Amino acid sequence: MMQIVTSESQFDQIYQSLCKDDRFCIDLRGQFERILKVEQERHRVYNDFANFLRGLAKEPFQDSLSLIELFDELAKDIQEVNLKYMKNQNQDSDKGFINLLKCKIIPSLIDGQKQVEIQKKALAELREKATKLKKLEQKKEDLMMKNDDKLLGIEKQLQEAKREKLEKGQTFNFTYQNYVEDKNDELKGLFKHFFNRLLVISTAGLENYSVAINKVHTTDEKKEIEFILGELGIIKKKRR
Repeated sequence: MMQIVTSESQFDQIYQSLCKDDRFCIDLRGQFERILKVEQERHRVYNDFANFLRGLAKEPFQDSLSLIELFDELAKDIQEVNLKYMKNQNQDSDKGFINLLKCKIIPSLIDGQKQVEIQKKALAELREKATKLKKLEQKKEDLMMKNDDKLLGIEKQLQEAKREKLEKGQTFNFTYQNYVEDKNDELKGLFKHFFNRLLVISTAGLENYSVAINKVHTTDEKKEIEFILGELGIIKKKRR
């Protein structure tokens, strides 16, 4: 069973911890926003590159079917990997990397900041109840010293203040414990999804770029070049 938070040092410790959580959410969110910006630009640039290979890059090589096929293969392999950045399937569990950052990770960190504010507010309310109780206890002691007839009225206020603090304390303990456990689970979940998507991209890159490299190695345009140069009269055509 958790003890009710009562001391100023406990209040300060929890408040400082919440401030650190808030700072962490802000900083981590900033990191992911930078990554998002870079990956969106990366997706756009590689998409442009693939379109270039499919189109303008072929213009000087109209007489070389081998190189045209090479450009088509390179463009296809680039796009296959690039698709993993934007989207893959419509299922939430299979978001593309960019959509994961934009729709899941960053909003989750924004929500994390909101949860911090909720806990700060609850802590402030509990601290207020504790301060009120402390003042009434001190007032009771003073009246007891003076044997004041106001003691009965203070006693009623004191009991009410104890009840309010106990209720507020129990609620805070419960919600704060859940907050701490949930924030850690959420953080681990974010990193799991983040690195899972990077792994998907890396796997796609390994598969498709291996095909691209193999295509580069196996493309042989020498006979086509010889034919072109022969047609231009630069080299003698080989007799069949």
